[in-house]
Amino acid sequence: MVAQAVEVRTRKVLAEIAPSGAPTAPLPFMMAASFRETYGRILRTGVVPLLFVTPAMRSLEKAHEWSPGDRIRVFEILTLPDNPIREAWDRAWGTLWATRGVALAGQGANGQGDGRDQAKSGMLARLGRLMGGKPAAGPPQPGAARPAPYPSGDTVSFRELIDRHAVTHGYRSPEDDDIHALEELIRVPPAMLNKAWGEIADMHMREFKPVGVSRAEKGALTGTMVRWQRSLPPFMGEFLLIRAATDLEYCDFPFMRQLIHLLCDDLDPHERALPLLTEYQASLPKIIR
Repeated sequence: MVAQAVEVRTRKVLAEIAPSGAPTAPLPFMMAASFRETYGRILRTGVVPLLFVTPAMRSLEKAHEWSPGDRIRVFEILTLPDNPIREAWDRAWGTLWATRGVALAGQGANGQGDGRDQAKSGMLARLGRLMGGKPAAGPPQPGAARPAPYPSGDTVSFRELIDRHAVTHGYRSPEDDDIHALEELIRVPPAMLNKAWGEIADMHMREFKPVGVSRAEKGALTGTMVRWQRSLPPFMGEFLLIRAATDLEYCDFPFMRQLIHLLCDDLDPHERALPLLTEYQASLPKIIR
């Protein structure tokens, strides 16, 4: 039950940052539709098995009469320092990131498993199949050959699996710091993102195409976007700015370029403050700039 609640919560956050329109440049991986579909599988296959080895999480999962209030309490605990549940969540993601150099085939020189990192190999092999759009492998049928791991014979890390998936599905491959946003995802309230996007979209309408309301003063949209960029958790404000550049008619290349300069103040280069938005702008086809 805890695992299901965590997955529902985090997928809501990913849905709030997702553009509804077709992007004209590669999106950051957390905004890509193909990654959203895969995220729940990564959570179930890679993180949750590591999460529930701790006594605190096993006790929570076995609790009776789960209510919405219980789930909310779990999310509150995950935001508080110095408690075993938050530590278990962070440790699970840290273990997943640290799993490097694992031979997915799990074979020694003689074609037999040598026992090293066997659990990690199995976890990454399952993740590899899921990232490749393949179902998790079940037990082989009698007489059938055991299916080859994905990718066959390779030695990979979790980061490399995401990189390969990014190339296949056409979104921006993450940097190391970007991956830490996945760990923090559980601590972002979906309602906060929903409110932020609602205000941005509403101010866009009121400033440029008011319908049944008074026109907002010039610069009102920019002010709203700056306020949310500076108040939302790391990455989240920038994701919403990219969503605006994709979905909102008047958030075109010149508008977003001015916004980048405003938000970055005197920083040089601008990538220090808004690396994802800056890269998205730089990747846009020249014909629409």
